[in-house]
Amino acid sequence: MDIRGKYSLDKSIGYVTQMLSQQLADRLIRKMRKNGIDMDIDEWIAMVHINHFDKQNQNQLVKATNRNKTAVTRLVNELEEKGWVQRLEDKNDRRNNHIVLTPTGKKIYGKAVVFAEDTTVDALTEISQKDFETWQSVTDKLLENAKAYDPNGKY
Repeated sequence: MDIRGKYSLDKSIGYVTQMLSQQLADRLIRKMRKNGIDMDIDEWIAMVHINHFDKQNQNQLVKATNRNKTAVTRLVNELEEKGWVQRLEDKNDRRNNHIVLTPTGKKIYGKAVVFAEDTTVDALTEISQKDFETWQSVTDKLLENAKAYDPNGKY
């Protein structure tokens, strides 16, 4: 598909997906804060990845969150200060730490995931399963195409 000569910001893939992402993130964070969970969207994304993979090292979080090492170190430090994650030394490689959710982190995650699910359900109002599956397929292809321009998967 060639859109050259027809560019419109309000139809731009990057602009529309960024606006959607920002709106959903803002809604999620407001719901969490209203219910006593002081978390920002970067912390939420990291918590999801740590929970999903049970334990992550910082390099895995760098890749998963598309952040640089310094930003991820700062993020993990913040989560550790809140008591939501802890670093566990890798017995095979002392230079490597695994990041895991603490019991408090698991409790916070359990509460927050409900708000994430509610936010998704709200966004999917009046959208059919077929339309959602089409959106997922198209979005996956767009992401695949975007990553093809950078072998490191960075944008």
